[in-house]
Amino acid sequence: MGAIAIVAGFTSAACASNAPTSGRAEGASTDSPAVVAKPDPSTAGSTPPANGRRVLFVRGGVGTTGVDGDGVNSADLSDIFSTNNKGFSNLSAMLAADGFTVTQVEETNDKSRVDLDSLDLATFSVVVFGSNNAEYDESAAAVLDRYVRNGGGVLFFNDKNYGSTPTDAASSDQDLLRPFGITVGLDAGLGDTTGVALNPADATPADHPLLRGVEKITGLGVTHFRVDAPPAGVTVTALVPMPPTADVVDFDTPNTIIKARDGDLGVVVAEAGTGRVVATFDRDTFFNDAILKEHHTRYTSNLFRWLAGLPVD
Repeated sequence: MGAIAIVAGFTSAACASNAPTSGRAEGASTDSPAVVAKPDPSTAGSTPPANGRRVLFVRGGVGTTGVDGDGVNSADLSDIFSTNNKGFSNLSAMLAADGFTVTQVEETNDKSRVDLDSLDLATFSVVVFGSNNAEYDESAAAVLDRYVRNGGGVLFFNDKNYGSTPTDAASSDQDLLRPFGITVGLDAGLGDTTGVALNPADATPADHPLLRGVEKITGLGVTHFRVDAPPAGVTVTALVPMPPTADVVDFDTPNTIIKARDGDLGVVVAEAGTGRVVATFDRDTFFNDAILKEHHTRYTSNLFRWLAGLPVD
């Protein structure tokens, strides 16, 4: 892995293949690192960056979007350094303010997966599979399963626009979620015309730390999940159901939009060994504008702190 230099809560890296890297201009060559603005150190929190709070984001390869013939738009891949509306720079700043360092690694432009075994995942407290769209095999899933059982935290969310076909992103996540007994539905995309609001009051249990102080979680064109019989040593919690008014893609008839049914979930939690996994229903929660909404700010803070094994106030 390339040498990583910590810069006030963000990280940049001397690039090797699949090594954590600094942000790039949207659509730029993989050999063209972008200049990353240095965050204000006064917002970096009281805990020094060496505290072990490290977050790794896995991003799809530049040029791998273009679902439904819409053309390649790398902005859809939600770069953690991007300030556009679909970017995650506000999320990165928020994590830095809570004492986390943030690193990003990209899949390749031919959808080759990240070599998880070479990344030394144990050095990260949370791994985020955000805009990944490559296929991951059983050996990669085993690496992630081992990471979780040894205390790691993993966050999953996907979107139809995270690939060049409607199934790319969901399939990429499914490969890695199978060991935790979670099935991923396809993203509803433009089939959802009204938006979805998850109600924490409907959660089981309603007092779960992820939902502490969260009034609602909103999205548009969302993914849903189902819980299968979990493997040995895995506890799965069907935390927040999809409301019956939500538009979702039918598990049994792909490309058909239906209303959510019993068992369709917006947030699912799995615990294995000493680690934790969360699958949440929409990327929009973390967009630069959306994350500034109070309920999304609180939900995001709860997510990363809980996954990292930190107290949730």
